[in-house]
Amino acid sequence: MSKSNIEEIDAFVRDEVLPDVESQIIVNNALLARIEGMGKYVADSGENIRTAARFAHLPGGMYKRGAKFSTAQKETVKEFIHDWKMAYVDVTIDGWTEAVTMGTNKIRNYVQDKMNNAQETISQILNDTLRTGGEGDNVDGIKRICDDGTNYATYGTLTRATDTWAKGQLDATGGAYSNTIFQSMYGQCSKNNQHPDMIITTQAVYNSIWGKMTPQQRYAQNTAHSDIRALGFSGVEFNDAIVIVEDDMETGLAFFFNTEFMELVVHKDRNMAWQDFMPHLDEDAKSGRFYWMGNIICTAPRYEGQIQSLT
Repeated sequence: MSKSNIEEIDAFVRDEVLPDVESQIIVNNALLARIEGMGKYVADSGENIRTAARFAHLPGGMYKRGAKFSTAQKETVKEFIHDWKMAYVDVTIDGWTEAVTMGTNKIRNYVQDKMNNAQETISQILNDTLRTGGEGDNVDGIKRICDDGTNYATYGTLTRATDTWAKGQLDATGGAYSNTIFQSMYGQCSKNNQHPDMIITTQAVYNSIWGKMTPQQRYAQNTAHSDIRALGFSGVEFNDAIVIVEDDMETGLAFFFNTEFMELVVHKDRNMAWQDFMPHLDEDAKSGRFYWMGNIICTAPRYEGQIQSLT
């Protein structure tokens, strides 16, 4: 690949691909798409990700004439501290392909297909890592968020046995699907006007939910979920939450989310940052690379829940 070709392709990637790639990588995931639509797709930097979480009210209450007020300070805020997690996608063009696709339009079309594949690849990587509990190099995903300390003793460096307000809701028993099981978890994840707005589960569990509903319930559509439906997602509604199928989810799981308390934090300099094409030393090829850096954050796990072993 000539130097002029490399420079032209790198300019094409920077000018025509990168402006759209940041938003396109999340549209295949209903949870991330909703978070982004709520303005909770946050760019940040620093050694780690620090998020303030309020866990208690300030001192106060009713009083009578002559009462003395306490001036003692009360701790009401702590920090969740999360590590940056990283992902990459390689884009390689070999010399033979360059030769047979010689010409500006041909090589641009070939590179565009590579870029589309790169978007789909990083999207799948994020989908897969989101379903984990942060094992290895994965993000601190939904298994860790929606846990009460049984499987994940800490969240954001806080120990759940001590800071019990950092616990999520967990039903490890599950069993045959019933509306009662779902309603119990929905209630545990709710307080006053805060409640789950999205439930993600398997096709098998979704089919059971659908089978328990009346025709009127199956096709009722709350306008609050038009953001998700506009991206092609469909689902029945359970109370005020839309139920979405995640094709790659493990058997028997259902996750309840209040997305008001969730953020996708990305590093401002590594959100699908492009490294220009560089030649291989040992073969006739050149590679460019996309880099992503971030984590999924929940500031109030007590509003998120998980049911296991559903049949």
